[in-house]
Amino acid sequence: MKHPIFFLFFVLITTSVTIARSSKRLKFYRCGNYPIPTGHVSMSPNPIVSGQHVTFNISGTATSDFTDTATVNVFISNQTYGANFCKLYKKCPVKEDTKFDISYTFKPAPANYDEITIEIDDWSRLYCATSVPPP
Repeated sequence: MKHPIFFLFFVLITTSVTIARSSKRLKFYRCGNYPIPTGHVSMSPNPIVSGQHVTFNISGTATSDFTDTATVNVFISNQTYGANFCKLYKKCPVKEDTKFDISYTFKPAPANYDEITIEIDDWSRLYCATSVPPP
């Protein structure tokens, strides 16, 4: 090999480039002290892989009515991904005590995937789950 320094530099650069992703599987918890049940949240793949789509499966029981203006928001680092709840659920409005199960798929931008918060809002927070463990 005529240029060992160049080869060494190339190897160092290519191995030091990190892919934005979480290095561990995430669990979801209720958000802070809010008296809002989180239901169940799962995501696939878990952990998120940079450059690939992720699907969040969100289920629970409505603690109040969800109107056709309710939104699902997923906060990843400083990015927000949102969709209309009724377009995902297809049965709106949702009455209090109704069980729901939705899937939301999108391709997130590279970010720190270790902190994810999921909310369902309809002028106020109706549902919340976060990957940040309670203190």
